[in-house]
Amino acid sequence: MEEQKAVEVADEGKEAASCVCDKSGIKDRMALPVPNVIKLAKESGSSALGSWVGLVLMVAVVAALLVGLPMVLPVPSGMDLPHQGFAHIVAFAIAACGGVLYVRVRERRLERSMGFARNDGAALCVVGAVAGVVGLMVVFALFKGAGIVSDSGISTQVSVIALALAFAGYVILALGQEVFCRGYVLTSFSARYSVAVGMAVQTVVFTLFHVLIVGLSVFSVVNGVLMGVMFGLMFLKFGSIWPAIGFHSLWYFVQYIILGVTSGAQAASYTTIMTTTYDSSNVLLSGGAGGFEASALAAAVYAAAIVCLLVLKPRDADIDSIAFVNLGETIVIGAEDEADEEEDEGAADKRGCGESGCKADEKKES
Repeated sequence: MEEQKAVEVADEGKEAASCVCDKSGIKDRMALPVPNVIKLAKESGSSALGSWVGLVLMVAVVAALLVGLPMVLPVPSGMDLPHQGFAHIVAFAIAACGGVLYVRVRERRLERSMGFARNDGAALCVVGAVAGVVGLMVVFALFKGAGIVSDSGISTQVSVIALALAFAGYVILALGQEVFCRGYVLTSFSARYSVAVGMAVQTVVFTLFHVLIVGLSVFSVVNGVLMGVMFGLMFLKFGSIWPAIGFHSLWYFVQYIILGVTSGAQAASYTTIMTTTYDSSNVLLSGGAGGFEASALAAAVYAAAIVCLLVLKPRDADIDSIAFVNLGETIVIGAEDEADEEEDEGAADKRGCGESGCKADEKKES
């Protein structure tokens, strides 16, 4: 009887532990993970990590470039891109170089602490690219269903060289945004303060850049915040910058070059594969002058992507159970420890040595 009781107690302890682990597993997936790349930034960085002065100065320079370059910078011949698009590419190329130099010289940490360390970077980039194309096509389908866009055929006179140059340009544009916002801002401020602070700061910076590109409106701000959170979670969940670069690059390229959808009612003045007519009269659904990235339909897709990322199991990362305080080690007594205690108690009962029995034996020995 005593052996059977001990086994039952141990089994109950294991069942309770498994239940707690299942619940905590779901909770952990919804928490902010701490990828090893952020731990590397914390370990290798100097006291300049998370410097507000450095951030403000660099953001001011990038913002000035985004506003000023379109006024003075012409598109090179042979590179068939919208005028502002080329200026934005140059601005973020400078931003990426500035971010890397700041990390190397001022913060004294390696590029791999910015998210470039994974050996499977190419595969992760492809995963992000596929997700970007799927997400954009969902938005395009919603726009088409709402009567906002209509395509009028495929162009047969498209220069392969122009397409290659356009693709390279949008890769540079996406790379610049990701290196600056996620590779520099997110890692630096997460390492110095917390992952929550890093997420908040990089989201604000990205939203500012987004508004400067597409124009100021309610949904350009909302979508800027949603996109900042989405790309930030992508970085944290994969522990790499490559998925966001792939997603961002293909989103731009497919939207502007493949589908031929420009911002707002502006007609495409450059070579596109498809000719798309855009009706921006319904500002809420179409985004008005801001186009795709300032619409309520795109906001719904971004929100759905955020939910998917929240429930995605992190790769190469630990769960930050104290995400809203300083990053550090946290010792949590888990369900497995409780189960071990239950098993020890069961083993004691099996030997006939309960709490009172063991104390009696100790008295006899003394």
